[in-house]
Amino acid sequence: MARFGLVVLNKGAWGSDTLLKDPVYFNAMVNTSQSYNPSYGYLWWLNGKSGYLNPGLQFMFNGPLIPNAPADLLCALGKNDQKIYVSPGSGLVVVRQGNSAEGVTFALSTFDNKLWDYINKLVCTASSLNELNGANALVIYPNPSQDDFIIQTALPIKSVVLENLMGRRFEPKISEQTVSVYGYDKGIYFLKVLLENEQLVIKKIVID
Repeated sequence: MARFGLVVLNKGAWGSDTLLKDPVYFNAMVNTSQSYNPSYGYLWWLNGKSGYLNPGLQFMFNGPLIPNAPADLLCALGKNDQKIYVSPGSGLVVVRQGNSAEGVTFALSTFDNKLWDYINKLVCTASSLNELNGANALVIYPNPSQDDFIIQTALPIKSVVLENLMGRRFEPKISEQTVSVYGYDKGIYFLKVLLENEQLVIKKIVID
């Protein structure tokens, strides 16, 4: 389920292999597909719309599908709280399996909003630069970053590699301690910094 979500996150691609080659269908899938229910694309639920219909009910609810979730969220909402959530802006894929959280449900349930309330509390952003502790300590800022970020460390840097959640590796341009990520896709990356003493330091960084 998580891998299926990653394919959707990457617009139909798995690594360098494009599995869904029809961009017209993909765009219809991730946008409102009909006038009856604005929060439904082709087989995917869409957050951030003006209203939605829930299966089995014949009236429109006002507001987004899951208020606590990102507005760009795509959802595969299975029976009894089997879920795949995909947020392109956050670079997140969240999967939920197991027994129903609250009795028999056909798609949306109050569990969705509760879960995203917890997820939002997990998201951290850097508000200040921490003091270096020890010769091998390493700090990156700003994080999240946009066009570039700075690596602060006491030891010289031998190499820098970025790896996205699909496992694709990138070797960004680096000038002294400034790393350029201009033009990179938004999302979560793992920054792998090899120091002069051969120590590999791995940090998580968000590009937005």
